[in-house]
Amino acid sequence: MDTNHPILVIGTSQMCPHCVNMRGDGWPSESQRVSIPGGHKWNINFFKSVLTAGKNDGIQRVEIFAIHYYQRASNPQNLIEFSIFSLTKTGKLLVRNFKQSPRGEGIMHASYEEPDSVNTKTEAKVIGDALKPEWKYNPDIDFEKYKRSWLPVDSIGQFSSYFPFFMYFSSTIWWANILQGSPLYCYIPGIKLVHQANDHTKYIIDRSTDPNPEFKDPIKVVEELLVIPDVLYYPPDHGQIYMRIQET
Repeated sequence: MDTNHPILVIGTSQMCPHCVNMRGDGWPSESQRVSIPGGHKWNINFFKSVLTAGKNDGIQRVEIFAIHYYQRASNPQNLIEFSIFSLTKTGKLLVRNFKQSPRGEGIMHASYEEPDSVNTKTEAKVIGDALKPEWKYNPDIDFEKYKRSWLPVDSIGQFSSYFPFFMYFSSTIWWANILQGSPLYCYIPGIKLVHQANDHTKYIIDRSTDPNPEFKDPIKVVEELLVIPDVLYYPPDHGQIYMRIQET
């Protein structure tokens, strides 16, 4: 995977019925309903297609974080669970999940690796109730600190106005925010206003002429971003009021 690559963030909330139907308990499963833009399910095939940018060749080109809130994303404390989706060296899907401990301290963690062969008709049984990954408790890792080592939790919620959301970031800008506190910049297809919270600058981007562009197929979006990644970067006059409105 290139050093600078797209990051897809899928945000859901426990208070959002559509989110609950879409992600279930967060583990990929064929039993989930078709509820992801583009006619996809929260299953192995979808995540592998996004990670490989639609090529399905076992080569990871994109990072995926699924972040789950109790309610509003504007409060970082509401982020109670997150998952990291990636591919192993052999091209299998690997899901690492982390969440708050009900004990109030420590962290709960579990992981799932795609089996050697998956029959799409029985995938629900592969990740059925009896075979779900076992959650483990680690009292020595603080969940709040750990999520901040992976996620720009103070900035990302400022971009959200609804659930579920699909946001795209440059990995370089993403990790610069986490490690150095640099401003975070977000791309949401078709959304007119993007608020960059760190320097209080609002960027206006052209609204797409496509119907419901904010619900564009994530696989198609990452395919486009690998070809033309410019929308993931800061505008040329970053740090100033930047307005570019499509003439009607």
